[in-house]
This record gives sequence, C-alpha cells and structure tokens, in this order.
Amino acid sequence: MSSIKAMALAKIVGGGSGGGDVTVEALTATENKTYTAPSGKAYGPVTVNVPGPTLITKTVTDSGTYAASSDNADGYSSVTVNIADGDEVNY
Repeated sequence: MSSIKAMALAKIVGGGSGGGDVTVEALTATENKTYTAPSGKAYGPVTVNVPGPTLITKTVTDSGTYAASSDNADGYSSVTVNIADGDEVNY
C-alpha cells in the first residue's frame, strides 16, 4: 500500500527520518483484547466484529433458581413471573 497515509505512518514509526518500510495490513478483531502490530507492521483499517451477549426472555411458573447458562444464553432480557391465585409468595 503506497498511500499518503501509509507513507506518513512509516515516517512516524521510523522516528521521523523516513525510516524503514512499514507494512500496513487490515485487522479484523473478533474478541475483546489489545491488538499490537508486530515490529515493522501497522494496522489499517481495523474492523471490529465482537458479538454481543445472547439474551433470552423467560417465563417462570415455579419457585426456584434459574440460571441463564442452563438455557444456553448469557442473560435474560426479561423475566415474566406467573403466580397462580392463592399461592403464597415470600419476599
């Protein structure tokens, strides 16, 4: 890539003296972490593709503890609690 952007980047990386050649390559980030370009390389453009959490809705009709992980989800976007008439509810 021999664009003005790449040449300016090479100058910066080379300490302002025009420095050595710098290879600019694309990067696709697929997880949350720090990406550091190897010596002599730079990233541009950078595409970020980190999926958000998997959320589901849940309807609860029985007392108990419900874990999203048992439903193959990361969490609940909403929970509906259906309590039949006459049932005792303790808080």
